[in-house]
Formats: sequence, C-alpha cells, structure tokens
Amino acid sequence: MVANFPSYPFFDPMTFFPYGYLVNWGPVYGYILTFFCILAGAATRVEIVRTAVFVPPLLAILTIPLVFLIGKKIHSTWCGIVAAAILAVIPGSFFFISYFGVIDHHVVEVLFGTAFCLSYMTALMMMNRKDWSGEAFKKQAFILVSILSGLLYLLGFLNMPTMIIFALVATVFTFLQYLLDFRAGAQNMNLLILNACVFGIAAAGSYLFMQESRTFLLTMYSLGHPVMYLLIIAGTAALFLFGQVLHGRSFRTYMLILSGLIAGCITGIALLVPHILGTALNGLLEIFGQKELAITIVETEVIGAAGLWELYSFGLILFFAGIVLLGYRIWKEKRPEFLFIVTWTVLILLASYQHLRYNYLLAVPFALVSGYFVLSVIGYGDREYRSFLAWLSLKKAEQAETGGSRNKKKKIRVQKEKAPDEWREIAVGCTILLCAAFILNAVWVDLHREPVTVPAGWRASMAWIEKNTPDPGIVYTNIYTYQDFSYPPQAYGIMSWWDYGHLITYFGKRIPNSNPFQAGVRGKNGAAAFFMEQDENTAETVIQALGSRYIVTDVTMATSKFWAIATWYNTPNTTSPYIIRFNTPVDPAKRSFQSLQFLTPAYHSTLVTRLHLFDGSEKTPAYVTYIEYIPPSKEGSIPEIQSIENISWDMLHDHINSRAGEIAPSLQAMVVTKDYMIPASKIPALSHFRLIYESPDNASLPEGYDIREELKQVKIFEYVKGARVQGSGRIQIDLETNTGRRFSYIQESRDGEFVVPYATDTPNGAVSALGPYKIIHENRTVQVSESAIQKGLVVM
Repeated sequence: MVANFPSYPFFDPMTFFPYGYLVNWGPVYGYILTFFCILAGAATRVEIVRTAVFVPPLLAILTIPLVFLIGKKIHSTWCGIVAAAILAVIPGSFFFISYFGVIDHHVVEVLFGTAFCLSYMTALMMMNRKDWSGEAFKKQAFILVSILSGLLYLLGFLNMPTMIIFALVATVFTFLQYLLDFRAGAQNMNLLILNACVFGIAAAGSYLFMQESRTFLLTMYSLGHPVMYLLIIAGTAALFLFGQVLHGRSFRTYMLILSGLIAGCITGIALLVPHILGTALNGLLEIFGQKELAITIVETEVIGAAGLWELYSFGLILFFAGIVLLGYRIWKEKRPEFLFIVTWTVLILLASYQHLRYNYLLAVPFALVSGYFVLSVIGYGDREYRSFLAWLSLKKAEQAETGGSRNKKKKIRVQKEKAPDEWREIAVGCTILLCAAFILNAVWVDLHREPVTVPAGWRASMAWIEKNTPDPGIVYTNIYTYQDFSYPPQAYGIMSWWDYGHLITYFGKRIPNSNPFQAGVRGKNGAAAFFMEQDENTAETVIQALGSRYIVTDVTMATSKFWAIATWYNTPNTTSPYIIRFNTPVDPAKRSFQSLQFLTPAYHSTLVTRLHLFDGSEKTPAYVTYIEYIPPSKEGSIPEIQSIENISWDMLHDHINSRAGEIAPSLQAMVVTKDYMIPASKIPALSHFRLIYESPDNASLPEGYDIREELKQVKIFEYVKGARVQGSGRIQIDLETNTGRRFSYIQESRDGEFVVPYATDTPNGAVSALGPYKIIHENRTVQVSESAIQKGLVVM
C-alpha cells in the first residue's frame, strides 16, 4: 500500500495458488499504517516494518481515553480512571494484538467498536433526558451524535466485516429496550431515529463498498451486510409501531402477539428468501457456535470457564459482580445506557467463551464493568451500591420476619439500619484486595508473556527459498484486480500446511497453496489430502492440479500438528487410523490401568511422515511391537493389552504365523511402534520428491514425542518427474545436505525399473550426491543427470 497509496489491494495473488485470494477485510487499518509510514518517510520493507510495529500500541493507547469517557458517563470520573487502568494492564488477547511487534488489524476493531459504543450510549443518554421535549438544540445534537455513531460504525466496518457483532449488540439492546418501554407505558421514537441514522449510514456505506454481490456471507464485504442493516431498521420501526398499536394493552398480551409475529416473520423469510435466514443463522453460529474443525484453529478454540479464570483470575469476581449490580440498576431505574452496557458485555462474553479470538473484544466491557463495581463499592458516588445492599438486607429481613416474634422483629429492624454499613466495610476491603490481586497478576502475566517470534528454522528456510527458487513472475508490490488477473506461465505454488502460508508469502516471496485463512486446505486437492495421502501417484495428481513445485514440511506437521491435519482430512476419524491408545494393566486386581500411545503402520505411510521423517527414502524397521489386545466393548472405550513384545522385523512373519493358532477368539493382534523414527511396517521410497534443503536447527519437541535420531526443524522438497533407471532389486545413493548430515536414499524396483529423483552431476538444491547410484543386486553404478530428472528420461 505504501508503494501504491491510496490504492488498496482487494485481491492477493501471492497466496492460495492457483486461484489467488480475495481479501475479506477493509482498508482502514492499511491506511492508518500507510499514513504513519509516509509520515516517517519509510519506503523499504525494513523501514515500513520498523514504523508499523509502533502503530498497534498507539491505537491501544487511544482506546484507553474512550474507556475513561464511558466509565465517567455510567458512574463517575474515578470509575473512568479505574476502568482505564484495568484496560491498560489487562492480559489476554487484547494485550497480544496490541503490543509492540504485532501488526494486527483487530486492535482497530476494538478502537472503533469502543468509539461506536461510546457515541451510541451518548445518544441513548441524550434521548433519556427529562428536559428533552421542546429544545430544538438538543434534538439537533441528538441527530448529530446519531450520525456520528453511524460514521464510527462504518469506519469499523471498513476495517473488518466482523464489526457486525456491534450491530448485533445494538439489535438485541433495541429489542429489550422496547420491551421495557412498553411495560413502562413509554413510546420511544428516539430509538428508531438513532437506529435509522446508524444503520442507514451502515447500509449505504456497505452497499457502496460491497466486493461480493453474489454472496450473503457476513465474513465478507457482501450483499448480506446492507440487507442485514436494512432489516435492523425495519425491525426497529416494527417494534415502535407495534408498541403504538398495542398501547394500553397488558404486557402479557403484547408478548404473546409479538412472539407470534416474530415466528411468522421467521417462517415467511425461511419460505420466501431462505438464503437471508441462512446468512443470519450462519453469522450467529460464527460468533456463538462451534464448527466441526474449530478445535484445530487456536483462535476458534473454546476457552471455557477454566480458560477465563486463567486469563482474568480474581478480576472475574469483580466482573460478574458488576454485571449483577448493573442488572439491579436496570431493574430499578430502567436506564437505557445500563441496558446497553449489560447487553454489550453479555453478548461479547458469550462469544469469548466460545471462541478464544473474541477475548480482545471482551477487554473493554470487562474493564468497564469491573471498574464500575469497584467504584460503586469503594464509595465514590456509591449511592447505587448502598441502595443495592440495603435492598438485599431488606429482603433478607422480610424473609426472617415472617412468622417471627415481636422482639425478633425489633431486633431485625435494628439490623436493617446497621447492615448496609457493616456490609459495606467488608465489601470495600474485599474489593480492594481483589482489584489489587487482579492488577498485580495481570502485570505479572503481561511481563512474562513469551514474545511472538518466527522460528529460526522457518526464517532460514524461507530466505533460502527466496534466493534459490525461480521467481514466480508476480511483482510483489503491485496491486492486481481479481477480474483482470491471470498467473504468468512461470508461476507455481508451494505446498505446506496452512499455518505457514503467510511465512512463505512474506519471508519467501513465493505463493503458498494454502494459507492461515484455511483456504486450500479441504477437498481432494487440499493440503490435508496431500499430506495424509498414502499413495504417491494420488499425491502427484494433487500437486499437478495445484501447480505446486515445492513442498515445505516441518517437524510439528509429523508430530504435534499431525492430529490437526488428520482432522481436516477426515473429521469423523481424526487420528484413529494412525495413532491409537491402549490400556495396559498396572494392577489387574484393582482394575488399574496405564494408557499408552502407539503409532500404526498407516501413520508412517502418510506422505507428511515419509517426507519429513524419512526424507522420502525406503525405510525398513529393525524391530516392531506386537500387541494382542481385547477390542473395545463399546464405542469410545479403549482396547486393553493382554500381551506385548518387541519382535525383530525379520522374525515378525514367523511370529505371526506361530500365534495364529494360539490366539484366543476374544483377542485381536496388531503391529505398532512407539518411536516416530521407526515405522511399524516397511515404507517404500518416494520417486518424485527430493530433499533440496533443511534448516540448520534440530527439532525441539514437547515431552511425549519419542524421536531418538537427529531431525531438522524444516525441510524443503522439490517435485520432479524422476529419471527412469532400468534394473531390479534395490538402488541406493549417498547424499549430504546443506547441514552436513548424510543419509542414503534407497528404493526398491518395480517392474524392472527404478524412478529416481536425485541427480548425480549437479547439486539437488543444497543437497549433493556423494557418488553415483548403486544397484545393489546387480553390482553396478549409474550416473543420472539433472536433465533426465526434470524431463523423466530413461537412463540405461
């Protein structure tokens, strides 16, 4: 954007090859970063990054005074100060997206979301004033604030479509507010004006900015957004008119008719325009639900109660107490700004509970509600809290008075007068301790957070790719349009897992087939299918369909992330065909078991393990583990080992035959392994994939991954046609990598022929042959040229 300001790239050809990716977030954050870069005179990549890393903390700092202003509006100046202080140190996602070194557009989402809520609440407080009627100036100010709210919402929307979460907050608030208004006998025309201004601007802006008119997906700049905003306005008008028509009727009658009307509208939409209802339901599922693959994505993991406590610790007590206290004030005073705060807080809390990523949106309401409770208790304007405690005491006293004696009633009346002060002293002390404990814990967590860094192995590997692979023919700094773009003939893709797509684009300046938006992962030609494939010929069809030339693996893909790849490939089965758990008896009398994990032959047959663990070479185990077990009695139970022993590979066939007649009918047998570097069966060599580079650093894995050999963090392979060598038996070539590691590539012939991937006359990237191929059983050597490898020529 710096090179092409003010143009904005809505299409990115440097990812998701061979299709390119339609960018589904807006230009606001990009413009902010570009403004700072131009202001600083940053032109080179290094200068741009050095400037841009300062922006997220600055934007987070700008959010703090907004929180102060909201806190001041709902309670007092000191409430604003405490809420701002809590936000400044709050741990979790907000801290992650806004600290120095992380360039994340979510910080702008928080900034404009908070600004919108401040403006919207200001309008609510203006329309609730007693002296509203008859003052033209205040009416004009209300309209201006309403328009400002719409503009702030639109700016947030032009940063990210997920700004629609705040539209949902306003929608739920509007519905609840009209219920309260009807019950109170009020007719709230001002709320209709407010929503018409806000969402009229949002509808017009989203329509003019629309990028996808063929879809209603709310995660994109689609037709779904203006439609939803118009529906919000229509719904607000309907609630207002419905209240007018039924004015004077009982609240029960109102609710019955309203429920029937809503059910009828939903049914009508489902029958007439089902895609609109589907869009709304899918949007709600994106926020409050869980999709089947969410567990494989850190951002969409369920954080749960334990996770919330780990993040916010003692602050949760203040937070939930604040929600209860605000709920009390809504019940007593019917103030719309408090209803809005609670609606905002509860909805974001529900979203945060379901999805870890929404915790960055929870930071602001968490700080506000906690600060509100702290100040209400401590006493700076604590009339509301005293009233709340007095009400609690009164309720308890009334319950105790029922059936009591006169003396007891007199004693209780005395307690009524003393209880609030006694409660307040205890509450003040506890609140101060909780607040101090939360802030100290938050600061400690912030200071001890591990910095986000790109693994050294990936940086080194991508630097090598940039310098040693062909240019794909895309000018990195140019802006391309989706409608007019086609890839040049020399373009190609790099196959890796989606986690690493951006690293390939940014550090390698090459085009990944999949990316962290989960594009290019599913389907028969997806990254998951390629890496889980057990047949090389089928894997080739994926590579050819996607135009991939290189494959990049890292050790986690074959170990700690293997389950995620397996889940994307086959969600119902996940890792069950590849990794299996058995119970082994520790104390049979007490039915005490130990759970053990084993790798099946299917695990080492997958392409990702054959590439990264065995460099594509044939692998024959020295020994395997033979298990006889009781199969699970019901779905979800774990099989129980009856006997287990290590058998040499050469003796395995005889051992299986000897056990065939002796094994009990109730038992089953399986050959497995515990060692990641030792397969449970003979693994054939890959003929069309050759190692061309490996990162200097050795793999570092969590406890539980049994790897006893030297294994590099990142490896790069090239897809080649392979030279055809006539012969039979086994062929072998000794190789040396760029790190000095030596290994042998071994392949068994098929139909009197070998298809080999390594050249002997020139280096294979950064991997060199130490001599010619040796056909072991024929006792002869063969030289293979790079030309023969690339063209698939026959070598005699």
